[in-house]
Amino acid sequence: MSAFDVRIHAIRRRPDRRRPLEVRWHAGGRARSRSFITRGLADSYRAELIRAARQGLDFSPATGEPGSWATPEAATISWLEHAAAYAAMKWPRAAACTRAGIADALATITPALFTPGRGRPPAAVLRAALYGTRSTLPGPALTPARRPPAR
Repeated sequence: MSAFDVRIHAIRRRPDRRRPLEVRWHAGGRARSRSFITRGLADSYRAELIRAARQGLDFSPATGEPGSWATPEAATISWLEHAAAYAAMKWPRAAACTRAGIADALATITPALFTPGRGRPPAAVLRAALYGTRSTLPGPALTPARRPPAR
């Protein structure tokens, strides 16, 4: 069965459902469907399917939709990498107190990003570790003793 073999059917009404309008089509030998709340949304989606089929676009066997509709996977980057890149961008032109503020902000927000539960270190321990780690920030480590006083 070819990925170009696509048949698009009329919109089906299903009044007993939360999304009562269903667009149905066959792509790659499999029946596919998608439900909508309004007639306008269903018509628009069906028209896009028809347009893609007329243009001869390749339909994905996994989703049944045109391959060009697939969204690229988001780049995965850890919070630590993101924080280090942010600090490295700001660090060269930042004054000393600004650098301390950047380190303080990143060390403050990081515990909030952890999910509560088993395996999560206490916020104070995590904060102290972030202040003492040279790898997170391009400048000298800001230990709690060297941290500027809270205002």
